[in-house]
Amino acid sequence: MSNSIFHSTILIIDDEQANVDLLLELLQTLGYVNVRGITDSRLSTQFINEVNPDLILLDLIMPYVNGFDILDSLHASNRLGGAMMVMVLTADTARETRERALKEGASDILTKPFDLTETGLRIRNLLMISHLMKHLTDQKEHLENRVKERTSELMTEKIRAEQNAEQVRALYDAVKNQNDSLRKIAWTQSHTVRAPLARILSLITLYRLGDLEEMDADQLFDIIEQSSIELDGIINDIVNKTHEANIT
Repeated sequence: MSNSIFHSTILIIDDEQANVDLLLELLQTLGYVNVRGITDSRLSTQFINEVNPDLILLDLIMPYVNGFDILDSLHASNRLGGAMMVMVLTADTARETRERALKEGASDILTKPFDLTETGLRIRNLLMISHLMKHLTDQKEHLENRVKERTSELMTEKIRAEQNAEQVRALYDAVKNQNDSLRKIAWTQSHTVRAPLARILSLITLYRLGDLEEMDADQLFDIIEQSSIELDGIINDIVNKTHEANIT
């Protein structure tokens, strides 16, 4: 992290060119490579939106748009309280001024004239906090995305499980229907087929034994033919029910 802070974006807003030049030279000497400075505070919003600084070094007393106005604008746009740090630069040592700046979102206050060593240390500390906040934000977003992904995976698994359960239920219903059909077919075979078949067999047996003297052959064969037709109809019915049950 200590190396990455030197690539942080720093924006200096101070109406005194000498102060801007002093801070630019200090920061460049310390190794910071992305430093911008402006003296016209009316351009502050434009530059803040353009460079999205990690740290703003902000003078309070300026013409047109003062430092408190810029703090109010940053607060209204919800840019304070996160990774963007603001160090207020002021020659005003009044307690009320310092308290107001801190209440309105300033991260630190640096009193003019600057002590260069103290200024460098405070800037480094704020940038380390900024990078830590970014890291925490990235981690939070990563965890939120992972939760969304896992939630989606679980929903997919749930849908798949429900589909599998529906397939199992459908298979169970199909097997149950086939079993019901088999029971009906078995009942038909054991009851309805038995009657005409038994009639045919008994007539044939009686005929062979010579117990059908009063019944001529034509009558006998008429009964057997009717019973055969009945038996054929029963068998066709069994075949049709077997097909309807999808039993092969």
